[in-house]
Amino acid sequence: MLGANDASPISFGGSSQFIHKETVVEGNDVPTYWRAVDDPMVPKVISYGFVSGWGNRKPDRMIIAHWSGISKTKWDYIVNPEMEFTSSRNIYGTADSAIALYWDPVIIRPGAERRFETYYGLGSFYTTQRDATYGLQVFAPTKLTLNDSKTGYVEREFDIRVELDNSVDDAKVLYNVNVELSLPAELELAAGETKVKQFDVIEVGDIITLSWKVVQNLSIRIKPQGS
Repeated sequence: MLGANDASPISFGGSSQFIHKETVVEGNDVPTYWRAVDDPMVPKVISYGFVSGWGNRKPDRMIIAHWSGISKTKWDYIVNPEMEFTSSRNIYGTADSAIALYWDPVIIRPGAERRFETYYGLGSFYTTQRDATYGLQVFAPTKLTLNDSKTGYVEREFDIRVELDNSVDDAKVLYNVNVELSLPAELELAAGETKVKQFDVIEVGDIITLSWKVVQNLSIRIKPQGS
């Protein structure tokens, strides 16, 4: 539930088109992240689900469905493309949305380890600028893992993504937009990346997704905390 809405419409990262009916996406069509809002016209509460981009194993399948249907299944679920989960005009008589992520079964040998991760939470509606007329979200790993020798990170390369949401209430046309990524000394942009990304115009209703590939700065010696 977001705010007072138990049937939040869903959209995929970088898209302003909301999904109202049951949908399944697989393989490369699984988005890097998804978002839900309490009100698609004037959102006050926004949540994000982040499913890949930090070296994790991406889900093989993602289903958006009515909660009353998918919650009764233990694994397989067949979507009904005509089932509208944001309206009570359906066989359940309720409006209720749900997301399910599926990783195909794998064999895990004795002593081996596999990690399946996703992140979900509420997003900040405005930037730190109180007069901002757009929403801004930054998606990045919360921490990096030191290798066994403590000389570098296990995550050799990862993505940092920014979503600039110009569909919020009181949004205005944005001109000459520069989005700049600043990094600590231990990290640097991957080859071919540029620090600043520019847009001449971002129209009202646009949701722009930016992405930078980031790597460890090998010229900087990693110093663990407490050493």
